[in-house]
Amino acid sequence: MSYYKIIYFFIAFVFLSEKVFAADISGIVSIPESNVPVSEVTVVLNPIQAIARTDENGYYQFDNIPPGQYEIFVSHDQVLNQKQQIVLENSNLSHNISVIPGDLNKDGKVNLIDAVLFA
Repeated sequence: MSYYKIIYFFIAFVFLSEKVFAADISGIVSIPESNVPVSEVTVVLNPIQAIARTDENGYYQFDNIPPGQYEIFVSHDQVLNQKQQIVLENSNLSHNISVIPGDLNKDGKVNLIDAVLFA
């Protein structure tokens, strides 16, 4: 086998293994009970610090993520920030996130008082 064939097979293996051992994480961020989607939410996937923003339908997506344990951190100026733990295996994961609206008492801050008012 020639030197070039070995290099070709190595590159092909690396490229294909990345696709085989990676999956997508996607979902919709919405307000519970009403299921109203929330747009412009920042969704951070830790520890790799990948960042996505929800579209007008509350949809977010991370592509080609290796299997493992992750923390999803959700933030927006009108909802309470939250963290969730997820486990990604060798298949795509649909993970919807319910968020609690913030600043319900109109004090200019999203805090625990807003969560109590929401309940």
